[in-house]
Amino acid sequence: AVFLPSVSRADGVIWCRQLVEELDGIYSDLSAPMDVSVHAGIAQAAETGKADDLISAADEALRQAQMEEGSACHAADRDRPEHHDSEKWRVMIGEAIARGQMSLWMQPMISSGDDEVLFHQVFSRMKTADGWIKAGIFVPMAERFGMTPDIDRWVLERSLALLRLEPDTRLALSLGMVSVASEAFRKELLEQLSAAGSERRRMQIGISEQAVHHHRAAVGLLVRGLNRLKVPVIVDRFGVGGVPFSYLKDLRFQALRIDNSFVHDIDSHDDNRFYLESVTTIAHSRGVRVYVTGVETAREYAALQGVGIDGAMGYHLGRPFETEH
Repeated sequence: AVFLPSVSRADGVIWCRQLVEELDGIYSDLSAPMDVSVHAGIAQAAETGKADDLISAADEALRQAQMEEGSACHAADRDRPEHHDSEKWRVMIGEAIARGQMSLWMQPMISSGDDEVLFHQVFSRMKTADGWIKAGIFVPMAERFGMTPDIDRWVLERSLALLRLEPDTRLALSLGMVSVASEAFRKELLEQLSAAGSERRRMQIGISEQAVHHHRAAVGLLVRGLNRLKVPVIVDRFGVGGVPFSYLKDLRFQALRIDNSFVHDIDSHDDNRFYLESVTTIAHSRGVRVYVTGVETAREYAALQGVGIDGAMGYHLGRPFETEH
């Protein structure tokens, strides 16, 4: 832990990222040929805050950074006045799951060809005494405690119920790393999808590229099981997992979802645009669709349409909304 007195949040983030980059270079040289990632979380002290609250905020930011496969520094959410230590998070998440204090949210994936909705990405939000908390904040903590299978199970059940009520709806659910690695969860997931009947073909399952990297055997079993049920599989956060493109030959994925770090400011970032063009060409040659997330501006969307992607998601195209069921 490092305390930086009289430093603004913006300057602190810049310093943190420079430190992470320098440490990444040092440890990468020392650990070769192994891969190394350095993660950091940073939080700004409040005049009336306590030291424990500051540490808790930085810890939450660190857990979000650890969701990145590569080295990264995340800053604590300034919109949340309350931050919690690890034990408090474990209790809060457990109680929310046990009491059903969760809500199902969706965000549309838009076809780049005709702006039609291809499907909706589903995710959860958690209700606490502080209000509703986004998945991007509490899911990294849930991963730390091995609780994502319970969350993914809840989202799956609600999603299948929604598909039964709305026959024209198509959904995509992204699984946590712990869920993918769990044999018990895998068997339960496949059993539920098998019992779902034709609805399961309107459900896509997302598996992060990090999960492919760390749990090759478990991912192989899961993907083959989903293939047998004709449930489409998406590789989530493609491009950051350190996995060679050749794994597409060994496992039958139906789509890739490019990590949003490649999308930000793509209208002025030639390297990222070239990367996306290359990935899209290779994927299409194998019959794999390419989606992107994090599209925030009209310029980004226009640049992406020129790359040849199949679909895009982001605040520019459609904000998340809570389901009515």
